[in-house]
Order: sequence, then C-alpha cells, then structure tokens
Amino acid sequence: MPSLSAGAFGEGGMPKFQNLMKKHLLAIVFIFSCIAVQAQVYYSDGNEDPSQNVRSDSARKRIVSKHIVAINVYCSKSDTGQEGTKKSYLSSVTKYDDNGNMVDYQILNKHGNTIQEYLYRYDNDGRNLEFTVLKRSGKIKRQITYDYDKSGNNIMTHWFFDDYPPARRVRIYDDKNHLLEQTYFYYHYKKQGSKYKYSYYDDGSRKQSVEYNRKGKVLHTWNYDCSPVGQMAGAKKDTSKVCIRYETDKNGNRIKVTEEFEKRGDVVRRVNKYDLHDRLLDVSDYNKKGKVVYRYSYDYNANGRMTEAIYYKPGSGEKVKFRYTYVYDSNSDLSKYVAYKYARPQYVYKYEYQISK
Repeated sequence: MPSLSAGAFGEGGMPKFQNLMKKHLLAIVFIFSCIAVQAQVYYSDGNEDPSQNVRSDSARKRIVSKHIVAINVYCSKSDTGQEGTKKSYLSSVTKYDDNGNMVDYQILNKHGNTIQEYLYRYDNDGRNLEFTVLKRSGKIKRQITYDYDKSGNNIMTHWFFDDYPPARRVRIYDDKNHLLEQTYFYYHYKKQGSKYKYSYYDDGSRKQSVEYNRKGKVLHTWNYDCSPVGQMAGAKKDTSKVCIRYETDKNGNRIKVTEEFEKRGDVVRRVNKYDLHDRLLDVSDYNKKGKVVYRYSYDYNANGRMTEAIYYKPGSGEKVKFRYTYVYDSNSDLSKYVAYKYARPQYVYKYEYQISK
C-alpha cells in the first residue's frame, strides 16, 4: 500500500546519497498501477531504511496473523468509474515464516511472470539482517545488510548495488541507546560523506541534530524547541526549527503535533498530527504566506487499522485528488483495497490468505 513519510524533511537521512537511494529503491507514493502500487517499498527521509519499513516488524505482525503463510493479491483496473470492470489477475505474492515475518515478496505482471522479487532474512530476535532485490533473471539487483549491537540498535548498514559502488552507514549510541552520531561512507567505503550528530534533553527527547559535510563544515542544524504556533522562529536555509507539542482536536481528543520550520522550495513549515497511539492523522506543508501547499490525511478503525488515506490537490488544502480505502475481514486482515482518483475507482485489490494447517 502507498505510504508517506512523516519524518523531518531530510534530518538524519541520506544527503546527496538520498537521490541515489531513491533511484535504486522504488518510491511508491500515490502511483496508480496494478504492479507499482503493490511494491510497498518507499524511501523514508528520516532515520528509517526503506527495507526496515517493509519488513514484518512488530506492527506488521499485528496486521498479519502468524498463522498466515502467504498472501495472494488480485488486481483489477476500473475504466468506467465502477469497481473491477476489467478481469483481475494475480499481481503479487507475499510469503511469511513461522514467526509472521515477511520473507519473500514477488511482483507479477498480468501474464503471471515474476518481474521483481524481494527477499528478507532475520535473526532469532526477528531483526532484519538482509534485504535483497532480485532481477527478473534471478540475479541480485541490490542488497542491504544490517548489523546490531547487544541492545538491538542498528550500528552498521551496508548498501550493495549492481551498478554503483557499495556504501555503508555507521551509527554510535550512548549507554541509554540514544543515537549520538551517524556517518555515511561511499565508493567502496573509501570516501566519507555526511555526518550527523545528535544531542538530547534530560528527559531523553531530541534537542538538536547537526549535519556536517566530509570536511566537518556544518551544513544544516535542526533545533527541537517550541515557539508560538505558526511563527517562523527565524528559520534559515541551513537551520530548521522543530517543535513537538500536544493539542486538543475539535472532538476533545488529545493529539500530538510536530512542527518543523525549514525553507525548502515553496514549503517553509510542515505540521504532522498524531493520535495518542502515535498514528499519523494529518500532514500539512505551508508556504511563507501560511497557505497549505500539500496535505495528506489518514483515518483508522477501532483496531488501529488504517481505513482511509487521502492526498489533497496541491494548493487546495481540501479538494481530494487521490483516496485509498481499506476493508478488513473478521480477523482484522486486509481483504480489499481500492485506489480512487477524483472520486472514481481506478484499481481494486483483493486479498487471498493461505493459512497454515
């Protein structure tokens, strides 16, 4: 299913190398296609890794019953505004191990041929050790490996590509498992890239993040502090202001709000809203005039499952452009997923589960 990153615009991510990662890792954000929309691989511009987002972690295990060994997804295109006006076909197959971890994900074309395959390997604690993308020929196209310390923190990540020299990221933590520093190395690890350093308040919350180039020059600073709502807080090109606060919505529910000030194109402020279960509710990007440039919203059912995702027409703030609805069965497993464009269904996906005996 398509996803949107709710992290800071670029803090802690992969500068320069970020474009390379986007090139090599499918960015599936509101793309309409029986093949592409099912890939579920996207780049997150915070501290996450694309394969970590896709792997079957604790949240994923709550979504997929551990008794499910495979999921077949059938896709049909809608041309007339009605659901499923064209014949459906098997568009993807996902396989799981006995612990509910995703181990194999295959994308198929309408002829039933596998056009790309993703493999996942885990340790005994369920941590992702390896993520591999195979070509149609079965050869490795790209691979990511992960190393962890005794506390389970990811201390090293390696990227291997068939058309680019390998790279890696090294992370350092304190005795409280706070990330203190991460550094990127490229071109067979011989060339150092950007480095990030982090500091924290006494309560453990992030205080500041600083990005340096390979020569030690400060490229960007993120200060985690709060100013009056909507105030630019002196945002500069190389400095961002990040605020985390709590508010009450129109229904009286307490919500968490993260607000970031950074000059990036037309956008100078991003506001993310979460419920108290840390589920993303709304993402709004504002320009310097205070007008919403981009907006996305999400809704959930009583079981915490996403039931709707909306992407609004840029600059409108309210007019829906793309909408995605999710229907679940009695076991709370996804049974149907529909992609709409301007209120007209475009693609319908139906899920078939194979249960272990």
